[in-house]
Amino acid sequence: NCPPIVHGDRLFVAPIDSNRFYCLSRRTGQVLWTQFRGGNKYLVWVGEGLVVLAGRTVRAVALDGGASVWKHEFNGTEQVYGQGVGAGKSLYISTNLALYTLDLGSGKLRARAALRFGSGFDERPGGNLMVVDGAIVQASRRRVTVYFDSARTLRHLEEAVLRSPGDPGPHLRLGA
Repeated sequence: NCPPIVHGDRLFVAPIDSNRFYCLSRRTGQVLWTQFRGGNKYLVWVGEGLVVLAGRTVRAVALDGGASVWKHEFNGTEQVYGQGVGAGKSLYISTNLALYTLDLGSGKLRARAALRFGSGFDERPGGNLMVVDGAIVQASRRRVTVYFDSARTLRHLEEAVLRSPGDPGPHLRLGA
C-alpha cells in the first residue's frame, strides 16, 4: 500500500489490488500510461522527469510514457521501506538495512549507510524520508531520526557568524 503522488497535471497511483502502476491525467482521470510492477511494490518519488518505483529493486521510468531509464539492484533480502526523496542530483532511499544515496540520472550508488538500532525496537527499519535544512529526516512508526554532516553544518554556522556577527541565530545554533 502506498499513497498516490500528484506531480503537475498528473496523478500516479499503485492500487493494492493491481499488478500495475498508473499515470493518470489529474484533470480527466484518463490513463496516460501504465507500468507492470514486477518486484516493485511502491511509488517512491516523482520529479526531475522521473517516476521512481521500488521494492526489491529501485527502478526509474520516464515521467512521459513510462519507458525504463535505470534500475538499481539490492543484495540478498534487502528491500525499500518508506517514501524516498530526491534532492539536488541525488535520490535518498531507506531499506530494511541501510540508507542509500543514488545518482538520480543513472541510479548508480553514491553512498550506503547501515542503519543502527538499539535493543528494544520492535519495528521494521526504514521509513519515510525528507530533506530539511541540509539534513535527511527519516520518520518511522515510532521514531524520527535525523542524519546530517556535522562538519558541514559547523562550517556553515561558523561562516554565518563571520558574515553577520550581530545575528543571534547562528550563535544560538552553535550553542555559543
